[in-house]
Amino acid sequence: MRSLRCGVNFTGPEGRIVSPNYPSQYDNNLNCNYIIDQGPQSLVILEFETFDLEAPALLSRICLYDGVSIFSGKSTATHPLITLCGNELPDPVSVFGPMLLNFYTDSHIVGFGFQARYRAIACGGIFSGSNGVISSPGHSHLDYHNNMNCSYHITVGNGKVVALKFNSFQLELSPSCYKDYVAVYDGSDTHAPLLGKFCGSELPPNIKSSSNNLFLVFSTDFYGADRGWKASFREALGKGVSWVTESLAALKDVSFGRNTATP
Repeated sequence: MRSLRCGVNFTGPEGRIVSPNYPSQYDNNLNCNYIIDQGPQSLVILEFETFDLEAPALLSRICLYDGVSIFSGKSTATHPLITLCGNELPDPVSVFGPMLLNFYTDSHIVGFGFQARYRAIACGGIFSGSNGVISSPGHSHLDYHNNMNCSYHITVGNGKVVALKFNSFQLELSPSCYKDYVAVYDGSDTHAPLLGKFCGSELPPNIKSSSNNLFLVFSTDFYGADRGWKASFREALGKGVSWVTESLAALKDVSFGRNTATP
């Protein structure tokens, strides 16, 4: 079924984007904007399934004629993250926050266009139940993005505590974790006692809350990134402790090692 729409706003968590007339050839003199907007706290991942546009300029390799420019945000006023053309299938593109695709064509050669699928992954959230998994947005698929600030509120049943275990951990390393870090709080927000602040590549120790709430903040600065992290939580009986005493003793004096903790 051919799509005649030139430009669409997408607000769902996932969907498909196609060029006008797809799978037939697109028209000349198009200027179509496709906006994916799941709010400022979502990671949008775009993957092209087919791609056939006019080739770039022969000598400069610049997409002068037909192309898809991808922007971070909902405006074309800024410089695009990348501009694509030709018929090679592009690599996935990701943006933290809204994403805009600008599809433009000139008055001459045409191609069969493109089809792409996108998905939006929430940054943080509220997690309840007896067990679950949390992670940095896009973990296992992409490196995390810069300038992120994601909050994870874990709550279990009354009278229970939260047991947290990190399964993988790979963040940019910095003294006292002042760049990228995961901070863990013993309560429902950042006003609760800080149990630890972690970065680097070493798995943080297992952590237990003292109540039925645990709060994590994942923060990244403007430069440098890595694979991110993944953790599992479960509901546990009894009164919790901040973390295992041996782990604290081993880490409390570390400020420039592979993993920094601030009890």
